[in-house]
Amino acid sequence: GSGAGAEVRGNPACWQAGFTYEYCCHEVFGEDGNPECFDDMYTAARCCSPADDDEGAQGLPSDCRTPEEVPNLPRPLRCLGTSSLSSSDWDVFFHAHHVSIMLGTHFNGWPNISAMWQRANASARVLEENRQDCFVGMVALLLQAVPLIEAAHGEHAALLAWMEAKSLEASAVELIEFDCRWHTMVNHAVFAHYEMLFGGDRRYTSA
Repeated sequence: GSGAGAEVRGNPACWQAGFTYEYCCHEVFGEDGNPECFDDMYTAARCCSPADDDEGAQGLPSDCRTPEEVPNLPRPLRCLGTSSLSSSDWDVFFHAHHVSIMLGTHFNGWPNISAMWQRANASARVLEENRQDCFVGMVALLLQAVPLIEAAHGEHAALLAWMEAKSLEASAVELIEFDCRWHTMVNHAVFAHYEMLFGGDRRYTSA
């Protein structure tokens, strides 16, 4: 086993959402690596080589904000984590959105959205705590949970969830304006069809 101070092998940008160098790049898999790990963007050539290799860092998405910028952001945009959702939960969530923009429908690396939503929404106090910590993440997570809410509780519950997300978004336009993750990392195409599903029904719109 490796000690706590062990050097990260391969390209650190690849080791998110549970993937590791040992699991993906072990010599038993040969030069193409473990096929369960790689797709058109995350290839063995990019991930199993150090990041400073020519192959390493090219074309992999990174967070739009640097660690130095985070303390200067409004508190609800920092996403530092709570007792129910950690900062790394949010990092994985936004990273998955970012990669899905590039890979489109081929992308299947989403975290467990249902489990995240249940943890985020465990009680009124927990929900408020998470909104204070990662407002934009909570709006995006609620939007992404709409189909799950519909499957579990029916179309009316899904409609209410969608309306709540739109209301939250509208209530914090100036705050969201600051957030590069909302503008450059969140894959809004994932939610686009809700507008047609719910927004076009006169019963649910003020227009």
